[in-house]
Amino acid sequence: MALYPLPGRITGNGTILHYEEGWKVWTGEFTLTYDAEAEWYYLDDCEPGDYVLAGTDRGVGTFKGTKFRSNGVVEEALDPFTDWLDRRVHQDGVMGPIDFGDLVGVFGFYGDLRLN
Repeated sequence: MALYPLPGRITGNGTILHYEEGWKVWTGEFTLTYDAEAEWYYLDDCEPGDYVLAGTDRGVGTFKGTKFRSNGVVEEALDPFTDWLDRRVHQDGVMGPIDFGDLVGVFGFYGDLRLN
């Protein structure tokens, strides 16, 4: 799954973040490796296939509590998920830094995507 902010759709005051984002879910293969010292999984390899679901959502996050939540709708649903078109989407989780080696200041969202 990939999330991408929509231009001009992110506002905040340093404590609260309001956003609108697009998202896509792909088929494919990936490898995760668990780092016991960091107590976290890292993406080692990813070979995306075709995307099968896409949509947009709006949400809010708080930097103090590092939590986010958003709601939206499935706008594209390709085979074998065509029945999921127009279903409601809910995401929630935590916000935090992502470790990409030498890159500094990379920030991400970790959580769940639920289709109703």
